[in-house]
Amino acid sequence: MRSGLLLTSIILTKQKTKTTYTTEIRIMKKLHEALPNDVLQTMAIAKQNVSTVYNKEIIVNNLDTIYTKTRTTSRESNIIEIGNCLNPI
Repeated sequence: MRSGLLLTSIILTKQKTKTTYTTEIRIMKKLHEALPNDVLQTMAIAKQNVSTVYNKEIIVNNLDTIYTKTRTTSRESNIIEIGNCLNPI
């Protein structure tokens, strides 16, 4: 009986670890695809001439876009689908 519970616990732990890993990879890919171009563009504008009102506006808008994309990804990942692997025994 005890070995059955131990085996079930090990299986559930492995499933939970796999689900966590899969979720983290999905988030990483999404951030890697969504943010680098926005960050590079913003940095390039900042290196030019930040003193103009137009450039300041572009930088603020780009930073807002970056923040929104990051926040959206975070909210999408807030609830993680884990299937049946955490149902009580």
